[in-house]
Amino acid sequence: MIGWGTSFSALTVLGTTIVRDLHMARETVFGGLSAMLVVSAVMGPRVGRIIDAKGARDLMLPGTLAGSIALLIVAAAQGPLSFLFGWLIFGLTVAMMLNNAAVPALVQIAGPNARRAVSAYTVVTGVTSAVFLPLTEWLANRYGWRMTMLIFSLMYIVICLPVLLSVLPHGRPERQSLDASKGGEVTWEGHSPPAVRRLMFWLVALWMAMQGVIAWGFNVQAVDILTGVGLTREAAIGVWMFSGPSQAVARLGDMASGGRSSVLRLAMLSAAVTPLGFVIALFFGVSTITATVLAICFGVGQGLYAVARSLLPLRLFGLRTYGATMGTLALPLNLVCAIAPLIFSTLIVNAGPTTAFWVAFAAGLVGVAALIILDRVAKSA
Repeated sequence: MIGWGTSFSALTVLGTTIVRDLHMARETVFGGLSAMLVVSAVMGPRVGRIIDAKGARDLMLPGTLAGSIALLIVAAAQGPLSFLFGWLIFGLTVAMMLNNAAVPALVQIAGPNARRAVSAYTVVTGVTSAVFLPLTEWLANRYGWRMTMLIFSLMYIVICLPVLLSVLPHGRPERQSLDASKGGEVTWEGHSPPAVRRLMFWLVALWMAMQGVIAWGFNVQAVDILTGVGLTREAAIGVWMFSGPSQAVARLGDMASGGRSSVLRLAMLSAAVTPLGFVIALFFGVSTITATVLAICFGVGQGLYAVARSLLPLRLFGLRTYGATMGTLALPLNLVCAIAPLIFSTLIVNAGPTTAFWVAFAAGLVGVAALIILDRVAKSA
């Protein structure tokens, strides 16, 4: 929550203020997220291999320190070079501390119970935006954006570091503690047939990349996009807050179901819900009501995606190389996510916020198509 809340969510609220205060182009400010993701993408495969071999503790602890240092640099930035340098350092945190390290660490511990553990984990992270959007706005109004980033920096030392020191195990669990019963969704080698394994990998990567376009392109600038099409800033922030609880509710629903639906079906549902929200907003016009529906659809889609994104590669490619698989998937995903904020910033400035709606909608449709093809490949293999 703190990792994404102090970076992704924080810049959603503070971005326009930073543009004005540092006299930088909008593309440069949101390019900080791009710089962060490029570093994370490059490091992802190696981080994953280390986690498979040694566990996550040795990576997550220094990654936490890097997050604190990075936000200190951002808080003190006087121009584009220092601002972007801070986000480059935060890229180490994304790779070493956040999902691509934390989820494999959790899966290694949970083994056959990975689905329930990941669902519970995502329930907590699902309320990140609901916590950090209003918190960031309140802190910025009271203390300014620099002091807000300083406070966020201290969270890594005061909260994150002690928690990780207390809960992360030393080393990687042995295979026998990880292996699941035959036929289960969590197995050592995975369920993808060798003949179509590479094709299935790239279909999963395409689906994840399209979700990344929406999450990192549209979502991170949703407040400004909604303001641009007619909502007040207060209404836009209030509306988009619904996306956080909606994510949590969707994840709670999956956890309560006990994993009765297959992970692939869960992924297809997550991919289909988000475009539905865009259809309603585009064809009925953006109002407080339709924007709220969009936020809820986005939240439900992203909530289920967070579970499916962690578990679909686990089901298809297995526990043995799960860290490396997630790290390799993170490479194209994070590169796409790195470009998305720049693309959407450019669209907002040059083509208008409505165009941003259409691009996000198209990305959602491509993601749905990738999973439909994956389903057919899995059935025919």
